[in-house]
Amino acid sequence: ASATVWTCDFSHDYVSINADYRS
Repeated sequence: ASATVWTCDFSHDYVSINADYRS
């Protein structure tokens, strides 16, 4: 994960990461 995507794509990336994190 990157800390630079926490701007606009944070919304889309967050869902992807969150889903993988809970997996």
